[in-house]
Amino acid sequence: MKWLQVLVLENCRIQQIDPNVLEPLNNLKRLEITHNRGLTYLPQNLFKYTPVLEILLLVANRITNITWNEFEGLNRLKELSLAANRIDYFDATKVARFMPNLKKLFIEQNMGSCRKKLDFKDKLQAKMDHPIHVQYTLDPGSYDDCKHFDD
Repeated sequence: MKWLQVLVLENCRIQQIDPNVLEPLNNLKRLEITHNRGLTYLPQNLFKYTPVLEILLLVANRITNITWNEFEGLNRLKELSLAANRIDYFDATKVARFMPNLKKLFIEQNMGSCRKKLDFKDKLQAKMDHPIHVQYTLDPGSYDDCKHFDD
């Protein structure tokens, strides 16, 4: 498994992840852990063994508690999707520090208000040294000012 570059774990009923599970997968470039409704958190240091990971999809789980320290070491990550979880805390400083090459971030269908996500997007863009696309609504571009959403 040392040369594995893509791993998809979809609808596997994952409830928790051992922080060392990715250790033998240090050539992993794309990881998808999606549609695992029992998964509510990510362990610290989960990605310390994935130095070349570029795409991380954590879509449609039930992740709620994120400190954003879980993503430390993802220096090469270009795309992260946390869409359709239950996250309500977004930390622009940690995202910029731990994922400096991030180009696309998907956070739509999470618990935070539209205003909170828009503020996060603005703060993150100010901290990055390149443009970053942050999708925080289902229909990007339609309601960028958040005036049509409840705060």
